[in-house]
Amino acid sequence: MCYGRSYQHGKTSIKNFPFNSDCLATVHVFQTLGVAIKQKKKAGVSCGTVVISGKGLRGLKKPSRPLVIKESGTTFRLLAGILAGQSFSVTLKAGKNLSRRPMLRITKPLRMMGAGIRAAKKKKNGIIEEYPPVIIHGGNLNSIVYTIPVASAQVKSSLMFAGLYARGATEI
Repeated sequence: MCYGRSYQHGKTSIKNFPFNSDCLATVHVFQTLGVAIKQKKKAGVSCGTVVISGKGLRGLKKPSRPLVIKESGTTFRLLAGILAGQSFSVTLKAGKNLSRRPMLRITKPLRMMGAGIRAAKKKKNGIIEEYPPVIIHGGNLNSIVYTIPVASAQVKSSLMFAGLYARGATEI
């Protein structure tokens, strides 16, 4: 896949946005990264509207503290791909349950692209796996040709986001 580089700033409104814990964790993380997000919700209703003021491809700011993703595995994995292309370092922390979920499936290909990544390592059944917290040293990424060993929309999406920042065409 190949993407153009003419990303614009602007506003996006999302209607029927679910105000559940995973989606709100995502909103909070992007607010911490400097993205202005307004939430509009009526009392007693589980959905509402969010208005996001875009910052462009490289408009995120370095957070002053670790980003706490809580229990949203999708947020954690997709955000890793976005942060791999940023020009700053950041620590991603997870809630108790998410901290037990393996992350090597995203850290390995992101390293192949050139991201500096450190993660907690644990040996399980003779295999060394990586888990949160994950420290990402973003920077200049290179394109890769990568076959995902086990089908995963989260892994594919993470690499697609990282591919936006890579030199050349990334193929997944």
